Amino acid sequence: MPHPPFMQEEHEALRNMLRRWVKNEIEPHVEAWEEAGLFPRQLLTQMAQLGLSGMSYPAAAGGQDSDDYAVILLAEELGRSGTGGFVMGLLYHTELAVAPLVEWGTPEQVERYAKPALAGTKLAAYAILDGHPGASAPLQAVKVGDEWVISGKKPFVPNASQADFIVFAAPTADAAGNHGWTLFVAETDRPEICISQRRTLTGMRTLDVADVEFRQLRLSQDHVLGKEGEGVATMVHLWQRECLLRSAVCVGLAEYAFERAREYARERTAFQRPLAQFQTLSHLMAEMAVEIEAVKQLVYTAAYRYVQGLDCGKEAVMAKLSSARMAHWVADRALQLFGGYGYMMEYPIQRVWRDTRWFRMSGGSDERLKDHLGELLVG
Repeated sequence: MPHPPFMQEEHEALRNMLRRWVKNEIEPHVEAWEEAGLFPRQLLTQMAQLGLSGMSYPAAAGGQDSDDYAVILLAEELGRSGTGGFVMGLLYHTELAVAPLVEWGTPEQVERYAKPALAGTKLAAYAILDGHPGASAPLQAVKVGDEWVISGKKPFVPNASQADFIVFAAPTADAAGNHGWTLFVAETDRPEICISQRRTLTGMRTLDVADVEFRQLRLSQDHVLGKEGEGVATMVHLWQRECLLRSAVCVGLAEYAFERAREYARERTAFQRPLAQFQTLSHLMAEMAVEIEAVKQLVYTAAYRYVQGLDCGKEAVMAKLSSARMAHWVADRALQLFGGYGYMMEYPIQRVWRDTRWFRMSGGSDERLKDHLGELLVG
C-alpha cells in the first residue's frame, strides 16, 4: 500500500523500529498485563529511553523535537499489539495530559510535571471531559481570594488510581461574572482529592479507569494551566488530538485482527482445504482490507490537516467515527472466521473484539459524533 503523503525517510525508519519493538518487547507481555489489569510503570521509562515519549514536544520540555506525524505512527503501531488498554493509558499520559503543560504551562509547571512525566518518573491522569449535566456532584471551581476552591466529581478518569498528578478542566467565572472553562494541574496525593476503586471494564483491561472527586480542593494560581476562563479553545484542540490518536489506534487494532484472521484462514482446513480457498471467506478478507485502507487514508488526511494547522474539526470527527466502527466490524468478522475458537479466552482475537467496542462509546459516542458532524455539515 502507498505511504501517507507526509511520510519521510525518518518516518519510515520510525515505523519499522516501532513495529520491531512492539513485536519483540510488547506482544510477549500483553497476556500477563491483561491478567494483572495494569501495564508496568517501567514501560514509561523504557519509552523515554527509546525516545518515544513526547516525540512532538521540544527538547527543552523533555520531548524529542519530532512532529505529530511520528505520534500518529506510534499510536497505530502500538495498536498493532492487539490490545487497546495500555495503549490508551500511555497516550493519555504522554500525548494528552502533558500536551497542555508543554504548550501553555509555565516554565515551573514544565519542570514540575511535564519533564518527569516524559522521563517516565511520574504518571499523569487526564480529566478534560466533564461528567453529564445531571451528575450528582457536578464539578465547579470558585475563586476565593487568590485561590480556587474546586468541588465535584470527574467520572471515568484514565490512569486515575495510579497517577502522580492530574490535568483537568472545570467551569469557572471571573469577577465580572463571565463564565468559561479553566484548566488545572494538581498532585493526586492531596487529601481533598479522593479516587474511587478502579472500574472493572469488559474490555480495555489494562486501562486504569476510576472516578475522581474533589472535596473543597484549594489550588493557588500556579496550578492554573493557561489563561483563566479561556480553556474551551484548548479543550477543542485536545479533543481533536484525542480523536486522531484514537483513530490511529483503531487502525492498528484492525490491522492486527486482519493479520490474525488471514493467518488462521491459511492454516485452518475444512473439507480438505484451507478456509482461505472458500470464496465467501476470501471475499470477506477482501472487504476487511478495503475498509481498513479507506479509513487509514482518512486518518492520515485528518492528521495532515492537524499538523499543518488547518481546520480539521470535520475530518477529525469523521476519522474517529469511521475508525471505531471499522475496527469493531473487522474484529467481529475476524472472530466469526475463527468460529468457536474465537470466543475462547486463549485466542487473542476475543480481546481485540472487546477492546474495539470501547472506542465506539468513549471520547465521543457514535451518536454524539454524528450529531456534531451534522452540525458542521448542515448547521
